[in-house]
Amino acid sequence: MAHGIPHVDKTTYTNWTCQMAAAAIRAGVALEDSQLLYEGVTDLSFIQKELRTKTGALAHSTRHKKSPVGLLTDHVHYQIALLAAYQAGGDERCLKEAVENATWMRTHLEDAENGGFYYNLHDPNAKGFLLLRDKPWDDNMAAARSFMALSALTGDPLWEGVTRSILKY
Repeated sequence: MAHGIPHVDKTTYTNWTCQMAAAAIRAGVALEDSQLLYEGVTDLSFIQKELRTKTGALAHSTRHKKSPVGLLTDHVHYQIALLAAYQAGGDERCLKEAVENATWMRTHLEDAENGGFYYNLHDPNAKGFLLLRDKPWDDNMAAARSFMALSALTGDPLWEGVTRSILKY
């Protein structure tokens, strides 16, 4: 029985694209492969141009109208990719963008009272999982690593304090 051509989801997801970009950048440096480095930086540029909103929030996918914005997983992996790009080539724009992203995360997702970061922006009209104010352990641990790296790269102790706050929750 023929079923036809299977559906292929061509959606680009921000968190996965950022993870791929960071891996390509790091592999490009380690393997001295300029093509890998270029591909990682190109992926990161796509995120900056296509999925970063005017408010600084990242859309979760290329399905803008149906995609949630401002998810912790997207912002954390974006920050990790930005820091990898900065470390690979010293592009100050990447470090500046990482600081802006970190500031956005603190403003919109941080639980300043109890530590850690919420998974998503507060939206009383959200549906399903997005209605919860969850603080996922894995994304928070990735955030802690990225804030510690940001502290080391900028010399700003504020980011070390954020790391400590994440780890206390």
